[in-house]
Amino acid sequence: MTALANSEASICTAALLLCEQDQGIESLDDATTEARRCRAVYDIARRHVLADGRWNFSRRFAVVEGDLGIAVRPLQFDHVYQLPADCLKVIRLPDEPKTSWQVLDANNRLYTSADDPLTIEYVADVEDPARFDAGFVSALHYYLASLLAPSFTNSSNRREMLLRTYRQFIEDLKASDAAEGGNVFWDDAAQTDWRLHHDRIGYDWTRY
Repeated sequence: MTALANSEASICTAALLLCEQDQGIESLDDATTEARRCRAVYDIARRHVLADGRWNFSRRFAVVEGDLGIAVRPLQFDHVYQLPADCLKVIRLPDEPKTSWQVLDANNRLYTSADDPLTIEYVADVEDPARFDAGFVSALHYYLASLLAPSFTNSSNRREMLLRTYRQFIEDLKASDAAEGGNVFWDDAAQTDWRLHHDRIGYDWTRY
C-alpha cells in the first residue's frame, strides 16, 4: 500500500486532531478558523522542529567566502561572511573545529576568525513537505499542536502535555539514533536561544 504524501494540510489536520478538533483543513488558504490559526503558526513550528535536530533531509554543507568587510563587529572576530539564503542554523565549521564563531544578527551573517574559503554545516529551511521524513513529521504534529491548543481548548494543561510529548519524542529519536546510527544528527550545544523563546511564546488568538 502506497503511503500518502505529506502536505501542509495533512500535517495541520493531524495537529488539529491532537487538539481534539475533528474539523481538518484542505489548504492553509482555506477561509476557516482552523486554517487561519494553522497559517499563523505553521512556519514557526516547522522552523522550530527543523532547528531542534540535524535531520538528514535538511542537513547541508556549503563553502562561504569573501569577507563582507563590516567594520562594526565583536573584537574577537576578524571576518564576517554571508550565509546561504536557506540557512536556518549553523551547526559547525567541520574544517575548523577549534575556531569560535557566532551568528549575531538577523542578516544571516557568520562572525569568525577563520579565513576563507570556509566550509559550514547547517540546517536548511526546507519548506516542501514531500521532503520531510516520518520522524520529523510526527515531531511537527506535536509541536504544532502545542501552539494551536490554547486557541481551541483554553487550557494550558493540554499545551504543556503536548510540549512534554514533543520533547520526549525528540529525546526518544535522539536515543534511538545514538543506538542505531539512524538518520538524525544531534548537537545539543548548538541549540539557539530562540528555541527557548518559542517554547514560551503566546498568541493573541482573537486576531484569527
